[in-house]
Amino acid sequence: MSERVVHGRRDAIARSAVATGKGDDGSTGLLYGGRIDKDDARTEAFGTIDEAVSAIGLARAEVNALRREERLPEAIAELDDTLLTLQRDLFVAGAELATNPEAWDRLEDGLTRVDEAMLVRLEAMLAEAEAGIEMPREFTVPGADRPRPRSSWPAPWCAAPSAVSSRSIVSACCRAPG
Repeated sequence: MSERVVHGRRDAIARSAVATGKGDDGSTGLLYGGRIDKDDARTEAFGTIDEAVSAIGLARAEVNALRREERLPEAIAELDDTLLTLQRDLFVAGAELATNPEAWDRLEDGLTRVDEAMLVRLEAMLAEAEAGIEMPREFTVPGADRPRPRSSWPAPWCAAPSAVSSRSIVSACCRAPG
């Protein structure tokens, strides 16, 4: 059964509040106008950042579930705030990457453009986290016991998008005008 076409778009897309059909040509829209290919390095970078934000969100949901169940260890009582800060900072990085380069002058430090204060905060958070743990001497494989997957799954989900994003960001910056 073929779908009815309305103003050049399939009926379901025409009625959707989310899907516009504009990306059917293989492009995606940028903040402040313009479009780039969906396989552009910047698209890959902000897409993988979005995946990391989602993975961190799942970790936050677990922390909050433990808090509601009154089973949250005191050592990680502030983890929700830390994870939320990371999510918000990643949104800023994603916004910067998703902005039309011709409009970069319209971005605001700390709101839509990564600034020095954000980098300093992230470096301090990393140093604090590393000081409180003994890093394993080899890769860990989740699944040895039941708690391990819950505590370790965000790491690879965030690390993989982070690695892809950093490679994509470097690639995108090398191609950026000016």
